[in-house]
Amino acid sequence: MTYDEDRIDLLRHEKEIAAHQSFNYALLDEEETAIFGCVYIDPPERTDSDGEISWWVVNDLVGSEAERALDALVPQWIAADWPFQQPRYLGRDITWQDWLALPRAS
Repeated sequence: MTYDEDRIDLLRHEKEIAAHQSFNYALLDEEETAIFGCVYIDPPERTDSDGEISWWVVNDLVGSEAERALDALVPQWIAADWPFQQPRYLGRDITWQDWLALPRAS
């Protein structure tokens, strides 16, 4: 993603968050001075889903126990506490490439 594409995407997220359509959560250190990752819960951009969930961790945590814990936690949390019937876990239950190939939601 280019710098300009990222700025446009962040502005879209800002509007969705203000409208309570999108939710972003940060994984922080105990002092809340460093970000270790993020979880995004978004309205569907592609068909056949009622919510799109994705998350990441910083490079230093890739493959770590923290990443594995987040990988286990997020789907459990979504199933237990969010009203989705067909959540899609981007990069997890569908590759990003396959997701991009899906038709856009209307």
